[in-house]
Amino acid sequence: METLGRMCHAGGRIDPVRDRPESVIDPEEASEEKSFQHKPLEGGTVMIHIVNNDALGEQLSKCEPLKGEIFVWREMYDLGPFSSEWDAKEMITRRASFFEDRIGISKAQFEMISYYQEQRLKRIPQTTTITLWFQSHRHDQLMLLYLLNRINQYGLKYVDWVEVPQKEILSEAVLLRQYENRYSLERQHLKHAVTAWKNYISSDPRNILHWLGTSFSPLLFVFNAFHRHLDYFPQYQNGLNVIEAQALQVISEHTPTFFELYEEIHQLREEDGLSEVHFAAMLNELGKGCAPLICTERGEGITIPDRDRPDRPIMLTSLGESVMAGEKDRIQTCGIDWWLGGVHLTSEGCWRRDSKGCLK
Repeated sequence: METLGRMCHAGGRIDPVRDRPESVIDPEEASEEKSFQHKPLEGGTVMIHIVNNDALGEQLSKCEPLKGEIFVWREMYDLGPFSSEWDAKEMITRRASFFEDRIGISKAQFEMISYYQEQRLKRIPQTTTITLWFQSHRHDQLMLLYLLNRINQYGLKYVDWVEVPQKEILSEAVLLRQYENRYSLERQHLKHAVTAWKNYISSDPRNILHWLGTSFSPLLFVFNAFHRHLDYFPQYQNGLNVIEAQALQVISEHTPTFFELYEEIHQLREEDGLSEVHFAAMLNELGKGCAPLICTERGEGITIPDRDRPDRPIMLTSLGESVMAGEKDRIQTCGIDWWLGGVHLTSEGCWRRDSKGCLK
């Protein structure tokens, strides 16, 4: 999975100097309903493969039967702020500030890559076939929603989705098999993607619950992605979300290093597509300030580790133990300043999820 730390490297045959960005435009609605089906080879005479990591892009570039331009899209739509009230320029600016503050990615670098990607997508000719290579988990499905939202705006007609297997080695045979079983994304899929994305970036998370309860979207994996997304909201009993509670439970059992902890949580949450960067950012929130819930063996806060350096064990603080036991509340004790799609969680106004799954 690609992290934003590698956004500065141009993927495939894309040239950021040649394709310097101009402007970014907001999406608009779609219409005309059609059926969901496997798609035979048709569409435009030129093909662009959009992927979200360099490893897949490199494998595709070596797959002779699947010739086409490789476009590596670098973003993390499961992390950081969104708002239906922001235009595309403000969204990029605010997200760049968030990633610089929480992860240490250069704001200028983030903005440069974001504008470049948007402009490159805008310049794709309408006769081009776009093949989107994404997995079925939350991380990739949110990226798929965003891209379909933009593709709908630009009026691109030939769009396929290839489901990338999560646990298979991506040999040429596997790539060809998945490509042969690709899905045609017609107008109805773009229409539903636009609606789903609007719900995701809404400031009221109940819109997602309403969409899950009333929609008959043909984008089947989005349902699971949204259900997983709701697990990231704080719970009533202690202010921790499901993933944070699982992490603290593992820490209480055997003081793992960051990468040991990540692997355990990743196995528990395979359908999330949770990246190391995203997970480290979540742990940072639990380990910072004057009232941390976790720390390293030296009593330090949690930082995003380097695989080339020794990884220190993570421990619970006494406050972390109290929160786990339900004796204290994470938000009341430590505060919160976090984004889930378009929802800004703050100490003054924080949506919580009860035992029945309702948000209040």
